[in-house]
Amino acid sequence: MEILFEPIRINSMLLKNRFVRTATAERIASPNGGITQGMVNLYTRLARGGVGLIITGHTYIHPLGKADRRMTGIHNDGLIPVLKKLVDGVHKLKTKIVMQINHCGGRRDKDVGEETPIGPSTIEYEPLGITSREMGPEEIEEVIALFAEASRRVKKAGFDGVEIHSVHGYLINQFLSPLTNKREDSWGGSLDNRMRFLLEVYRRIRETVGKDYPVLAKIPAGDFIEGGLTVSEACEVAKKLAELGIDGIELSGGLAGSRYRKGRKDLGWMRKEAYFKPYSEMVKKVTHVPLILVGGLRKTETMRKILEEEAADLIGLSRPLIREPDLPNRIRGGDFRKAECVSCSNCSGPSGREPTKCRAKK
Repeated sequence: MEILFEPIRINSMLLKNRFVRTATAERIASPNGGITQGMVNLYTRLARGGVGLIITGHTYIHPLGKADRRMTGIHNDGLIPVLKKLVDGVHKLKTKIVMQINHCGGRRDKDVGEETPIGPSTIEYEPLGITSREMGPEEIEEVIALFAEASRRVKKAGFDGVEIHSVHGYLINQFLSPLTNKREDSWGGSLDNRMRFLLEVYRRIRETVGKDYPVLAKIPAGDFIEGGLTVSEACEVAKKLAELGIDGIELSGGLAGSRYRKGRKDLGWMRKEAYFKPYSEMVKKVTHVPLILVGGLRKTETMRKILEEEAADLIGLSRPLIREPDLPNRIRGGDFRKAECVSCSNCSGPSGREPTKCRAKK
């Protein structure tokens, strides 16, 4: 299993192994988006467990982009001092940490605020019972600037890199998808226009943090619903990001409404081992940047083969590390049993809005 513990470099960031704790909403921030002791405990526990890279749960860049009440914020400079303490705690344990930044767009819980959420178009999000308001051109530019400002705070707080959240039905994904982007201007229509928002966000972030600071993007492999972003289009998005200089790509997928229509646990294909692997292989053919593969990875042998076959460069784990935060250390010690996670997807509780933790019987 040596390949799982080979170092890998992402721009200026050197990782000690190939295990990545991928972004997972914690839902334990303070009401103003601040870091709590519970969050410090969560990330230091993960670091002690042996993972090479931690990507935080998504953080909101503006109050209007807040998805749920207990979401972490990166929307003002006052949050930086406490974030530094979190980063320092992780670094003492020889682990790297990247912050994921996000704007929820139209996909926001109703109880977050009364202001109408924004999006590329006026769209009714039936599962949430809300309707977004179409953004004007100046407003689009303002939000792009908010992403850049958030990246400045991430770097100032000492994080090893920043990841742009562009999937799961949030704002950037809403621009990418023809199902949620009905615009007829230069921000909608063709794929080039629909990906423009993401590319401009990346460009502005790169200008802000510099060429040597790691910038990653979590992008969709597709919307997996008729009329949505296709797999071939997703490959074009990955290719363009790589051409512009993105340092790493994490592959996920599913526009909210397809992935979550009946609840993730009802989607049988997502119980399969490495269910995004066919798409990562397609992306690897058109890009040459480090690729993080997430999705149903449970067997150590499967993880090893993915790296050996060059279907991905890093192994992304979320649910398995919720149940077993010390899984990388267990594997390193020679215990190659399958991850204990049973893929019940009850991590966020019955309501789907509770603090993330393993609720399966042990």
